[in-house]
Amino acid sequence: MDEEFHREGLGLRGVFENCENLKTIKLGNGIKVIGNYAFYNCKNVDTIYCMAKMPPKLPAKEDWSWGLQAFVNVNRDIPVFVPCNRLAYYVVDDSWNMFSNMQEDCTIDGCEAETDTI
Repeated sequence: MDEEFHREGLGLRGVFENCENLKTIKLGNGIKVIGNYAFYNCKNVDTIYCMAKMPPKLPAKEDWSWGLQAFVNVNRDIPVFVPCNRLAYYVVDDSWNMFSNMQEDCTIDGCEAETDTI
């Protein structure tokens, strides 16, 4: 199952929590915030496409070892594709630098989002 999100965000707590069929996440260019536990325990996600030019903010919790609740138990070694010439913004962002396999994808068209929170 692939999911593509064209809103500015998913604000519902745990909106895709424990979704075992979720394989690919595509976040539109208007995504600004990804809510608590949005993709918690989605262990089968194997690719993330984030079309936002600036990294969406992720919730943080000080007592988590890597501090982010949105992608808890999502493999941090999966490819995360971001728009061309935007990789540097993601690599230095404390919300996204947990992912070790971030790559630029110049084919990302930056589809429009309808909301700003996931």
